[in-house]
Amino acid sequence: MRTIATLALATAIGLTFGGAAKAESRDFALNNFDRIDIATGLDTVVTIGDNFAVRAESGSADALNNLELAVADGVLTARLDQDFLDFIISGGLVGMLLNNGNAVTINIALPAISGISASSGADVRGTGLESDQLDLEASSGADIKLTGAAFGALRAGASSGANIDLSGTCNTIGAEASSGSGIDAGDLVCATATAGASSGADIAVHATQSVKAEASSGGDIDVEGNPAQTDFDSSSGGDISLDD
Repeated sequence: MRTIATLALATAIGLTFGGAAKAESRDFALNNFDRIDIATGLDTVVTIGDNFAVRAESGSADALNNLELAVADGVLTARLDQDFLDFIISGGLVGMLLNNGNAVTINIALPAISGISASSGADVRGTGLESDQLDLEASSGADIKLTGAAFGALRAGASSGANIDLSGTCNTIGAEASSGSGIDAGDLVCATATAGASSGADIAVHATQSVKAEASSGGDIDVEGNPAQTDFDSSSGGDISLDD
């Protein structure tokens, strides 16, 4: 009986949400920002361009109607309306997973960027980003992945199961990770690096000149690049390794 009921539920979900959802897009006239703050499971692609451009795409018009975008104090924030999220969740996690039509992707172009924040399962990706100074913050299961980047000073912070993945070059990086999160900057070649990992977090950095690393409470730090100057401090089950 349980198998029959499960099949019936899956069939009902398929009838309700089945079929390929027609992609819809919406442009937002937003400008004068150099930082972005993304949350509530939104997927975001960031590019550097001559002009500001913000476009959202989804297989669900309802999702786009409940997308909240705003600019204040130089920060573009993007979230789904909480009531809409509660409505989706009330249908059950199985239905939410099967119904990919509610997924929203936001494409953001801006002339310069100085900060990216991602939280609550958001996913932010960028290729070829350049910035003299960039601040990254990922929390609550969010992901940030930047490839082919070129930074001057970079600060990366991850917590609560979030992940940051970086490749490219930088002058200096400061990385802090906690509570089961991870920062993989092993493919981001930097001159100097500082790193702190705690509470089961993992960090990989690549430094060619100097590195200062502190690992505690099961945190793990992997240092690549064979820097000439090293300053390591590990405690309470923390581990720091130096690769050639």
